[in-house]
Amino acid sequence: DGVLVVHDAKSSASNPVDDSAENFSGSPTGTRSQDSTTITFTRLLSTGDTSDDVILTAGTSFRLTYRYASNGAEAVDYTNAVTSTVNFIVHNRNTVQVINTSTYDLWYELLDDWSGVTWTMRATTTGWVGLGLGGTALDDTDLVYGYIDEVSTNVIDAKSSGDSQPTTDATSNTSNAWGIMIDGVTTISFDRLFDTGDTSEDFIVPFGTAMSIVWAYGDTPSAVHTTST
Repeated sequence: DGVLVVHDAKSSASNPVDDSAENFSGSPTGTRSQDSTTITFTRLLSTGDTSDDVILTAGTSFRLTYRYASNGAEAVDYTNAVTSTVNFIVHNRNTVQVINTSTYDLWYELLDDWSGVTWTMRATTTGWVGLGLGGTALDDTDLVYGYIDEVSTNVIDAKSSGDSQPTTDATSNTSNAWGIMIDGVTTISFDRLFDTGDTSEDFIVPFGTAMSIVWAYGDTPSAVHTTST
């Protein structure tokens, strides 16, 4: 009948159960064009409603499940619904995606004082994921790579050396590193100043001018060979 209905609810084995309060910011909108339905809504990272399980934090990763079905109307029946789960990263408004491929993604976000960048790398691998700054190939290029082992996230500030193991810098100039691995996808994030003060080992990022970026990933965390990608 052309009326948009959007529910804030809790999923269950059968029909979802509506929350006692709807925690949308503003009014949801929706359109239907031929066989395509689009619904847009805004929700705060933290709604203040403890019945909303997920309290989201910018810069973190979580599992996002989506479902849709063609049976329409108010009765949401999961029996014939298409369901999938993806790894989703919550970014701030000033986050920019630099690289977007089927196997590797890269985002950057300026630090609050504009002194550097938060880099977030994501690749379809259970091994390592890396970022080269200022080079056109992974040969003698300033490199930061990371991997997740059984107990921790490891982020290494290094110099790439072609098809052999990168050389770890004497001083690591990254901070606030975190990582997560879900369903064969590894995400690594870290902060890096434009000018680390380490001119002998780090590429000094030119603020306001173009620079080259090299991206790489591989399958074995303990044996990083930078020609993998």
